[in-house]
Amino acid sequence: GAAVRVDDVPCDFVLFAAVNVEDLPSILPPLRSRIRGYGYEIMLSSWMKKNTENLDSLVRFIAQTVVEDGRVPHLTVDAVHSVLETAEKIAFRLDGQRDALTLRLRELGGLVRIAGDLAVHEGHDAVYGEQVERAKEVTRGFDANSIHGPYMKQTEKPHESYGDYFF
Repeated sequence: GAAVRVDDVPCDFVLFAAVNVEDLPSILPPLRSRIRGYGYEIMLSSWMKKNTENLDSLVRFIAQTVVEDGRVPHLTVDAVHSVLETAEKIAFRLDGQRDALTLRLRELGGLVRIAGDLAVHEGHDAVYGEQVERAKEVTRGFDANSIHGPYMKQTEKPHESYGDYFF
């Protein structure tokens, strides 16, 4: 086992760090206790309620992803609906939340970009629902335990797995 030595040293900086919930157990316990002992821990929600305002926000996110990438064609209405359905399925599958949408935007952005690549490869000037569906199949091959993994227990919440580490 490795040892960590910690001395009381004055400091004039603030540490902002981000970690995936799945990676918390791999942080050295002495380091985690030092960070935890004198700081604040905030766990951001990974889902949001499904309502008109939040659906509009995800549609805006999809449009921003297309514009920022610059190479992805715009999505048809059918393709946008397919991405929104995926956002709902991810919220249920990973967070156990019904009538909710995921905030795992990296996964959704990747889905949009892969669907765009498929559309460009096929010579289309827009992304259609079929490309989004095929993009889902492509992402299954990358990380089988990610957005397409097993269902989370309905009663299990991510922060409960880590005791009172989060508030």
